[in-house]
Amino acid sequence: MRTATEAIAAAKSARNFHRGRCQAWTHDLYLAPAAGDRDGDGDADAVDGWKSEPSSARFADRKPMIGAPVAWSGGSSNFGHRAICVGYNAKGEPLIRSTDAGGSGVIATRPLSWFEKEWHLKYLGWSKTITGKKIVGLKAAPKPAAPAKTRGQHVDAAIAELNAGLKLTTEGSASNLLFRKGLFQLRTIFPIIR
Repeated sequence: MRTATEAIAAAKSARNFHRGRCQAWTHDLYLAPAAGDRDGDGDADAVDGWKSEPSSARFADRKPMIGAPVAWSGGSSNFGHRAICVGYNAKGEPLIRSTDAGGSGVIATRPLSWFEKEWHLKYLGWSKTITGKKIVGLKAAPKPAAPAKTRGQHVDAAIAELNAGLKLTTEGSASNLLFRKGLFQLRTIFPIIR
């Protein structure tokens, strides 16, 4: 069986796959066995893939580990959908590599929310296993960036104006700028200006 890193590399190098065969593509990324018809509805689909994962290895949060398979239910034939998390974008949203996401038979990478918005699927979650087999090398979702430290909106605005090219050389002109921004103690903030 492939590691998470190897499965991601296989997913990123793939360009096309048979339309509507997301479950087969996803378990093939890991070289894992097929899930079979777990729910007895006559087909081996993405929902069966999700049900093949032990409940202790399934998570419903929207922060899948990098390299983990993700799953949805619903769809036009109610087969659900399965794909792989390949990373996160700058906004902190999971990026999912998927069959048919670039058009029929075309593999593409989309944000997690895209599948609900565009295909009207119901997100089920992600798993640490594929067809019940543990995936080695999963990486935790990145932690959100800490908010930028600020000195206060008025000080930041004044500094931004100063940095934008205002050449204030006298206390009077700097005081006027800061006074307009609601700051009165110029020497405390800018001890160099006299």
